Amino acid sequence: MELTTEQREVARQTIRDLSHPDNGMQGIVDVMNLYEEMPGLYSAIHQPDEVTGITIMNPGPDPQAAAAKYKRKVSQAAGDWVAGMRSPKADFKAAAMAAAGKWSSGVQDAITNDRFRKGMGKVDVQEAIATATSDNGAAYVAGAAKRQAKVERVFAVLMPALGAISQQIRQMPQDTPADREQRMLENLRRMRGLKDVLRA
Repeated sequence: MELTTEQREVARQTIRDLSHPDNGMQGIVDVMNLYEEMPGLYSAIHQPDEVTGITIMNPGPDPQAAAAKYKRKVSQAAGDWVAGMRSPKADFKAAAMAAAGKWSSGVQDAITNDRFRKGMGKVDVQEAIATATSDNGAAYVAGAAKRQAKVERVFAVLMPALGAISQQIRQMPQDTPADREQRMLENLRRMRGLKDVLRA
């Protein structure tokens, strides 16, 4: 999508208006819908200024760059992942059994037959860890690589929304400790709201 400088500024102002803090989560949803309805708009309005070379508006992280970074970091983290699997912070078997009530609340048949607890009781923790780490993280890296298209698709929706939330928060007062606390709380609320929107 090609936009003139004037069209780009109009589009940017529209995004700014939609991202106003007073619009709350509906503003975030409207921004996401606008990008979805107009493929290419996101990239078009975030081209650097022809004169200054500066991107005027905070676009949020670039989806493709974020996905590529995710893939790169996964490849680099293979050793840490294996080490973490071999030295868990908690006994996953005990933790899973402790969460049986929460898990079974939505699975009435499992509650009736106690299938979850009985199944976890048969787990050999050391065997499970050995199985997970036997390839030194190769399956972990390969799994992330195979899902690259999905990661890019999800990031393409997520990153513009994060940028819109950032714009909302940046427009809020920050002079006093109370202002800054309110910014922090509103950011948390927006992030929680975004989670609900993405699940819908």
